[in-house]
Amino acid sequence: MSNNFTSRKKIWFFDLLIVFSILFLSYLPYLHVYVPDVPELEIFGLDVKIYFWETFLVWAYVASVRLVLMLLSSIWFITNNRWWGYGLLVPVSVLAYQFCTVISEGFNLKITNMELVLSSLAYSAVLIFIRYKLKYNSKSVMQKFYIHADNIFHIPFQKLSWVTRGGEKESDKDLNVLVAELEDINARFDKNREYNGNAFVKNKRNYRIVLFVLLITSPLFLYVFRLFPEEGNTVQIFGYDFTAESYLFVQAFVWLLFQKLYLVFFLSAWFLVERHWWKYAILLPISFGVFEAIEIAFPSPDGRINEDEYLLAFPVIILVIVILIFTSYKLKGYFEIGNYKELIESRITKLIAKISGFKKMHGFKMEFETIKRLKSELNEDEYLAALHLFKKKLLKAAKE
Repeated sequence: MSNNFTSRKKIWFFDLLIVFSILFLSYLPYLHVYVPDVPELEIFGLDVKIYFWETFLVWAYVASVRLVLMLLSSIWFITNNRWWGYGLLVPVSVLAYQFCTVISEGFNLKITNMELVLSSLAYSAVLIFIRYKLKYNSKSVMQKFYIHADNIFHIPFQKLSWVTRGGEKESDKDLNVLVAELEDINARFDKNREYNGNAFVKNKRNYRIVLFVLLITSPLFLYVFRLFPEEGNTVQIFGYDFTAESYLFVQAFVWLLFQKLYLVFFLSAWFLVERHWWKYAILLPISFGVFEAIEIAFPSPDGRINEDEYLLAFPVIILVIVILIFTSYKLKGYFEIGNYKELIESRITKLIAKISGFKKMHGFKMEFETIKRLKSELNEDEYLAALHLFKKKLLKAAKE
């Protein structure tokens, strides 16, 4: 029991660490206001001068924006186990390159462009290693306890208490919980297949390809500012003169705005495809990104946040959150299909162990191992069909 309890604590600790990291990173860019707005500082008795970015305040803001995007995309990559998740390595590498560039420029480090590229690739390689060693999805709360984004608000307190306290004592109550979880997985799968009709299999493959392409091309969004002139705060767009008020250069305005828009769109995509219970924490950085984008697009004359900006941002933030939650609910069948196999395998394995212990029913484990060995020879839908057929036999035996 002690080892089980320790294992449970580790699983919950890592999930809570993810939540804390997302929430902390949401506030990180705001901490730049505590950095002195001076070009030179004395640090540990040494005079340190900032280059290129004029002052430490400006440098700290730019570096924190890069760092937040880089770390959030890293968390998404580490907690993702789908093949299209490797598309995240492109924005991760680009953001790591940009962050290293900001550090290099700020302190006038003599680092070549090739060295910066190699540094960003090394960071991506470290993330691949962490993802491989961690195997988060096989040890997550969703896999171990079947607590996910769609049922977190409907789980009885007794189950949450049972899960977090520990105590894997074999009992009929535990067996009933596993049976109920398997039936719920089956109901969700059937509902999604029925809702999506005959296009279910085709569409679920298409979305993966589209998502992969969007991920690898998304960093282009960060370089849109290069299409605008470096000098002046007025530019002609489709025959209309556009003036970036409160900004010396229109390029600086576009850079700031698209940094925030990229954050909003990138995290929105993460929220839509994520199925872990902690996905709702992603709404906080999305909300901050929407507010900051509005603040940049409609700046106050004195450069300070005023009441009008709050009044404008609040309904927009609420609208964005409602749209994201509604869209996530409607699209969950496409995005969670890859989890069905792992969820069913996990529950069947536990159920076999409990049935063998209670009712002395042998043969199920061998049959299940045979099905798993055929996994490489079957396509995804044939393997799922085999799992469902075996699951029905197992559930029938469990209820006898």
